[in-house]
Amino acid sequence: MKLLGVPLLALLSWPATALSDGKRPPLADADFVESEHNRDPFRPFLTVPVDPPPASDGKVALRAISMEELRLVAIVAPSPGAEGRTRAMFVGITGVGRAVERGDRLSRSAARVARIDAVAGKVYLIIDRAGARGTPTAERVFELHSQAAAARDE
Repeated sequence: MKLLGVPLLALLSWPATALSDGKRPPLADADFVESEHNRDPFRPFLTVPVDPPPASDGKVALRAISMEELRLVAIVAPSPGAEGRTRAMFVGITGVGRAVERGDRLSRSAARVARIDAVAGKVYLIIDRAGARGTPTAERVFELHSQAAAARDE
C-alpha cells in the first residue's frame, strides 16, 4: 500500500530509518539557546502591555456590604472614538448602587477592580489578603447576565 507514492511501511518507520547509524546526534548548549529558529515553547506569543491601575485614594465603595451580597447590574463602556473609562455598576441588597472603575475598591473585603470586560459582560475583582505574607490573593468574577442572578430575579 502506498501513500503519495511512498510505501506506507517506510513512512511508519521513518524516524528509525532517518538516522543511518541509529545513533542520535549529540546535543550542545547552543541547541537550547533561544533564537529566531529555536524559540522557548513556554513563552507566550502575544505580549499585551498592561496599564497600571490608577492609584486608589483609600475610599471603598459599598463598604458595609459583603461580596456575596453584591450584584453586577450594568457595564458602561465609552462609545468608539470617545474618551473615558469603562465603568461597572454594582447594587447591594439594600438597593443602593455604585459605579466603579478599574483600580477602585469595593465591598467589606476591599476587593480591587482588576478588569472590566464590557464585551464578555464580566468584572474581575482581586481580594488582597492583607497582613498574611505569602498568602495568595483571591479572584472573584461577576457576570452581568449570570444564570444565578436570573434565577434569583424570577
